[in-house]
Amino acid sequence: MLADPRKGVVWSFVLAGAAARWLIALAFDADALETLVGGALHPITFLAFFAMLAALVTGLMLRRFAQVRGDLLEGRDLIARWSVDEKAFLAFAPKAVADDADQKRLALMLVFGFVAVIFGGVAVYDPDVAVPMLAAAAALCLVVTLAWAIGARVTARHWRWRGGEALIGRRGLMFNGVLHVWAAPLSWLESARLLGDPPRLRVSYAYWNPRAGPQRVDVEIPVPAPARAEARRAAAALAKS
Repeated sequence: MLADPRKGVVWSFVLAGAAARWLIALAFDADALETLVGGALHPITFLAFFAMLAALVTGLMLRRFAQVRGDLLEGRDLIARWSVDEKAFLAFAPKAVADDADQKRLALMLVFGFVAVIFGGVAVYDPDVAVPMLAAAAALCLVVTLAWAIGARVTARHWRWRGGEALIGRRGLMFNGVLHVWAAPLSWLESARLLGDPPRLRVSYAYWNPRAGPQRVDVEIPVPAPARAEARRAAAALAKS
C-alpha cells in the first residue's frame, strides 16, 4: 500500500464508533429510534453491527501495517537497506508493470470464463430466468472490469519514482514508498530469492481472501551491484523465517 496506514486506522475507528453509537442508542431507547426511522430500524441495525465489526477488523489490520511501517522507517527489525537510482528504477519499471498487467489480465479472463459458464448455464437450463441471469452476469463483469482497471492504475502509480529506497524487514518491506506486510492475520511469507538478469530480490507472500481463497503477491526489487551482499543477507534471513 502507498497511503499511510495510520490515516486508515483513524477512519476505521471513527466508522466503528459511529456504528457503535447507533447500537448503544438502540439499547437505551429503541422505541424512539423506531419512531424516527420506522420499518428501517432492523436493516439499519443489521448494517450498523456488521459495519462496526468490519471497521474494527480493518482498523486492527491497518494498525499492524502502521507498526511494521514505523519499524522499517525507524530502522527497527531491519534486515537490509539500499537505494535504486532513478535510471535503474525507470529501466526496471516497465517490465514490472507489464508482468503485473499480464497476471491481472489472466485473472480477468478466468473470471469472465466462470461467469459465462455459471450464468450462461443457468440461462440455458431455465430460459425463463435467462434475461435476469444475463443482466446479472453483465453487471458482475462490469464491476470486475472496473476493479481490474483501478488495479492497473494503482500498479502504475506504485511504479512512479519516489526515491527508490528499499527497506527489507522480517515482517514486511517498503520499496519506493510502497508497503508490503506479511506479518498480519491470515497472511504469510512464502519465499525470498535473489534472481539475476537483471539482478533483483523477489519476495513472495500471500493472504487469505474470503471470497477467492489464497492470493499471492510477488514483489521484485532491483538490486544494484553495491547492494548484492545486502540482498543476499535479506533473502537468507527471510528464507529462514
